[in-house]
Amino acid sequence: MDYEKFLQGIAWTKSVWKQRKHADEPECHNYTCFSYSALRKRGDDYWFHLERMDRTDLEEEVVDCFLNTKRWYCHLDPPGTPERERMLCNLKKAVDKLPAYYASVHSLRIEDVDFEGSVVLKGEGKPVTFAIDSIYSIFRQVKHRFAAVAASKLMHMAFPNLFILWDDSIINRDYGYHVPKQKLEGFGKRAWSYIAFLILMQENIHHIKETSPWGSSVTNQELFRRINGQVGEKDLPITRLLDMANYAVAHPEKGAPTIKCHRCMQITNRKLDELEWSRENKVGRYKC
Repeated sequence: MDYEKFLQGIAWTKSVWKQRKHADEPECHNYTCFSYSALRKRGDDYWFHLERMDRTDLEEEVVDCFLNTKRWYCHLDPPGTPERERMLCNLKKAVDKLPAYYASVHSLRIEDVDFEGSVVLKGEGKPVTFAIDSIYSIFRQVKHRFAAVAASKLMHMAFPNLFILWDDSIINRDYGYHVPKQKLEGFGKRAWSYIAFLILMQENIHHIKETSPWGSSVTNQELFRRINGQVGEKDLPITRLLDMANYAVAHPEKGAPTIKCHRCMQITNRKLDELEWSRENKVGRYKC
């Protein structure tokens, strides 16, 4: 994604989001604000260790006071229904499985993660792609309307420097990215490929840096700091900034600028062609 178009997309999204009204009425009374910054203030340890919560806490804290708020609405089943109870049961099982997988990707960052590299998982070397796919698959197995969007939200909150938020319009809307599908172990059917999306977002970051006024003369962290300043933010991770730009990608019908980068999609397709993981999991390709 070109640097100037990236900034244009963020500016447009901020202007649209500013006009939104969020009449949040959650079931719990622990929080009064559900903005992105408010959620992040709950702390890294909070999001990294959801396994410490029982089902009641998960329902109150994570479902009612995050995923099902008006601001972040994930369309999860309402309280008191059999579907909600089954979803909570599966969500608790999922978060209990996560600590080892979370620990394996703890030091990774989206801008420089090597998708052909390896991590240490339960004392053994495993491909990075295996670890990320496993985390995504664990969340996708929650089911009962807990799908790809809710999964990305919890993954991002645990690892804001690695995982990126997405929604249905970004994934597969007419003007979105049309993220390819893949075979996902344990899920039972083909799923939107979260890793393919991450690879595209990494390529967007590379292009943003390449076309920025500073090019390779600054570190990634300095670049992200300067971008925050350019768009009137402070300390937002590049993943959140990309999420803001991606909202513009998915909504040209609302007057968003045209910022989707077909060059980045083409390069991503070439990278997918070269990855053994891509062939093993029958990952599709971006249409560009």
